[in-house]
Amino acid sequence: MAAPMSAAKFVAALKAEGLTVRERKGARTHNRNHKGPWGPIHGAMLHHTASGTDGIEEYVSKGTSALPGPLCQGLIEKTGTVVLIGWGRANHAGGGDEDVLKAVIAEKFPLPKTHEHDGSSGSVDGNRHFIGYECVNKGDGKDPWPAIQLEAMARACAAVARYYGWTVNSIIRHLDWSDWKSDPRGVDWTKMRARISAILSGKPNATPLSAWVDGDGDEAEQSGQPQPEQPSNPDAFPGASKFGPGADNSYVTRLGQMLVKRGGARFYSVGPGPRWGDADRDATKAFQRAQGWTGSDADGIPGSSTWQLLVKGQGKSIPAAAPAQKTVVSLANVIAASRKDPSAPQGAASYPKDVKPVEAALLKLGFLSKSYASDGAYGTTTVTAYNAFRRSIGLKGSAATGDPGRQSLGTLGSRSGLFTVK
Repeated sequence: MAAPMSAAKFVAALKAEGLTVRERKGARTHNRNHKGPWGPIHGAMLHHTASGTDGIEEYVSKGTSALPGPLCQGLIEKTGTVVLIGWGRANHAGGGDEDVLKAVIAEKFPLPKTHEHDGSSGSVDGNRHFIGYECVNKGDGKDPWPAIQLEAMARACAAVARYYGWTVNSIIRHLDWSDWKSDPRGVDWTKMRARISAILSGKPNATPLSAWVDGDGDEAEQSGQPQPEQPSNPDAFPGASKFGPGADNSYVTRLGQMLVKRGGARFYSVGPGPRWGDADRDATKAFQRAQGWTGSDADGIPGSSTWQLLVKGQGKSIPAAAPAQKTVVSLANVIAASRKDPSAPQGAASYPKDVKPVEAALLKLGFLSKSYASDGAYGTTTVTAYNAFRRSIGLKGSAATGDPGRQSLGTLGSRSGLFTVK
């Protein structure tokens, strides 16, 4: 387990690799640590910003109301400069596949194929475990990756790996983590891995990036990277076949962007992308139902009518969600279960109705494996996970062990958003 390094050490590690680093004001304390744990750190993750350069630094720092910033720890500009955006937990990775996380921890390669994404039932929290680099690129297969930017990406990843004593196998892409994502699109991953390995094989390289000349990455269409088709007219309805399970194209991104503008932001905890997912289906269905449609007309797959209403800004927008009724957990029952279940036969559950929300919250925040998060038994694994959560919120000594308390249980419920305590 690797504890997060300090912001000062992170900046020093980047500079030791010859990188130019610029810090935004307040970046060293700008984070989302109040929303969940930060650490242990298991790897670094590369993204593309899906944008141009204008306003991108401000965007990844502040985010949006639906996806608050910071959206990364470091922004890598096309010039090769690394901008420190925040330090601590950031909204960049979202949920992903636990099997991928296990492979990264074990430094196994190739990685297993991801089958999870943010919000899917088996996903685990990536924001807790990965340092994220957003790299300025439109992600459209046409925007070039300058050689100097690719070198900065390799050195920035090597800086993290060198600090922790890792190999290149602890460096992954967003597309390796989430089956919704395709970033960083256009980067030849075989070449990138080779370059990171080469950097790690020697001493920290303080040679200025301006001295690095190669040419890899000067063209957007790099070998070995499939390039999804680009629409000639994004406003024209492309046909229902472009949407649904397995779809991966720019029409899906366009759909998501339009739905967000029409009240669908709450469905996209990570943001619209080219790979079709549950968020696209649910947001589309909500928009269709807002028009009064039912049955096959509101199946979550856009037809020509849905598409044209979105493109033209017509029809009714998605209404705000009604306040969710949270589960109420009995503190007395959780305490009773914590005393009785650990010594009972495997799987015995004395108060499953109250323990299951606790397990779900521990799973959501990254303290409990999904294989132990649904039996409703407050066994020894749940005891260990709950104590780890208590330590993560600053409780120590006897306050971090023994019977669950109102403070820790209430904090678990509020941070996960899954329950309240009576």
